[in-house]
Amino acid sequence: MNDLDIQIDDLSKKRDELYRKLGEYKGLIADAKGKEGREDPELLAKLRELEAEAKTLEREINDVDNKMNELKKKRNDSKKLIDEIKKQPSKYTPA
Repeated sequence: MNDLDIQIDDLSKKRDELYRKLGEYKGLIADAKGKEGREDPELLAKLRELEAEAKTLEREINDVDNKMNELKKKRNDSKKLIDEIKKQPSKYTPA
């Protein structure tokens, strides 16, 4: 169980870092769009790059969330099985 808890904590930290980066990117994009020179082709190209990177971060966040949910389910299933074994050990003991 500890292993699953550690993996979940690690993924949670990774997700928090991805959210921080995503917020930073979105802030940079919003700032740039609001500034003078937004008709500048170089600026618009850079904004498209940042938006693409932000979308990648969003996908990574979704992947991390999915992995965390899978691990939480495995942990909960394992806890249920352990509780069941403790309640009825003879059911799980080889004959």
